[in-house]
Amino acid sequence: MPPADLGWHIWNTSGYSQVSRLMSAATQLISVTTAREYKSALSFVHEFSVMDDIAYHLQYLEFCYVIKSLHKPSLTTLNLLNKTIIVGLASIAEAILDDGLRSLLVRTAKNERNKFCGPLQIKHYATLGDLILQAKEYDLIDEVVSKKLEQLHKWRNTIHFKRSQKGRPKEYDAYPEQLLQNAQENFEQLIAHMSARYALLATISIDRKFSYPWEKAKLNVCLLDDGKNRKTVKKEVCVLKSPA
Repeated sequence: MPPADLGWHIWNTSGYSQVSRLMSAATQLISVTTAREYKSALSFVHEFSVMDDIAYHLQYLEFCYVIKSLHKPSLTTLNLLNKTIIVGLASIAEAILDDGLRSLLVRTAKNERNKFCGPLQIKHYATLGDLILQAKEYDLIDEVVSKKLEQLHKWRNTIHFKRSQKGRPKEYDAYPEQLLQNAQENFEQLIAHMSARYALLATISIDRKFSYPWEKAKLNVCLLDDGKNRKTVKKEVCVLKSPA
């Protein structure tokens, strides 16, 4: 049976190849930086599975930035896309803090007598706010980074719109470009801090050159504009379905 939205006449007279061409015309290939390249700059993350997840989320954020640049969405869609990116940045920050805290060895009342240290126990339901407080308490981050993350946490919590609040802007106006810029800068502060203090010495030069998704996206858009140079950067390909 032919796809319902394409119609039997096209299927019957032109064959499957015609349908394939129509389907291809409604798609666009968008390349993103490989997860391996992102992971090469995350040596301060201890748990490999966490490193993988962070790299995949960085890929997704890069994809969002490319969409913004290529498709110039309407103001409402743009604001909600900014919202998605801010939530993603906060989630990555949360994962980095959780991983860093779990890597710490501390002396607890249970093992004080034997003078052995054990891994710091983090509550499973700890929020980003909880992790920021603990990270500051155990000197994983300093006062400057702590304040930046508290701001990011506050902006992430604005995702809740279950009830109307006096003075709260509407969703289509709640996540302007300036707010996204501020979130990016705060995220950069965390990455710079963690790279400088906790990156492996063998890769510290790479970590100091950490490329953020918004920087990668600019390069991707340039490559899409100039197909001749598109093969000069290692990429993984995603398929974007264009709206009907």
